[in-house]
Amino acid sequence: MKQSTKILIIKSAVFILILIWLSGILSSLLFPSLYPISKLFYSHVCHQNENKIIYLYERPLLVCARCTGIYIGVLAASTFLFFISLKKLKIKYLFISALPVLTDVILVQSGITAYSKYSAFMTGFIFGSITFLYIWDGIAILLTERN
Repeated sequence: MKQSTKILIIKSAVFILILIWLSGILSSLLFPSLYPISKLFYSHVCHQNENKIIYLYERPLLVCARCTGIYIGVLAASTFLFFISLKKLKIKYLFISALPVLTDVILVQSGITAYSKYSAFMTGFIFGSITFLYIWDGIAILLTERN
């Protein structure tokens, strides 16, 4: 099997796993009867503070605004990878992508600014999408080194 075919299959599998993960976050909308079990499951990856949860159609998502942004960012980055190939990534961009999250958290915790679901979502989106590109880069390196 050609290397490009293997990579496409793995990209597709990763994309499907991300969709499955996101469908769980949306389970309160899709399967309301599973909400208590799903909430317990996702409590291991998010604090689920009620004041920081995004509501869609009057139903809560199972993770906070920042985690929602991270996971949507991961989905966006994984979609993006179907259309482009990455060059070697410099680690400094990963740290730069964490700065908006860190800044937002520090400003809110110090009382300088009020918590904003929009800000939390957007900083999470930036961090999630960039982080996934680094994770994918590592996977791609492993795949090419095996051959």
